Amino acid sequence: MVYLRMTDKSPILEFIEKILVYIIPVVVIFWKGIDRYFEYQSKKDKEFVKELVSELLTGALQGITKDIKELKDDRKKDYEHFNETVVNIYKEIKKN
Repeated sequence: MVYLRMTDKSPILEFIEKILVYIIPVVVIFWKGIDRYFEYQSKKDKEFVKELVSELLTGALQGITKDIKELKDDRKKDYEHFNETVVNIYKEIKKN
């Protein structure tokens, strides 16, 4: 009789056993799937931000490079004009 009671499972123990055997593995698999999905999304978001920052910096640097080139050209023109003016003044002085 003692043996029968030990092999006899109560409904609560059967319910707990079903939860442990069937439901928890499904929850763990589902949980792992969610973790992998969010890892993938995180990686994708990092790549997107990296590309966005790269494009923004490239565009900004191109504008700055263009501005620097314009400044150099303006400075060169001013220098050439100054030299031409000095040469003309020197020629005028020499004529007199």
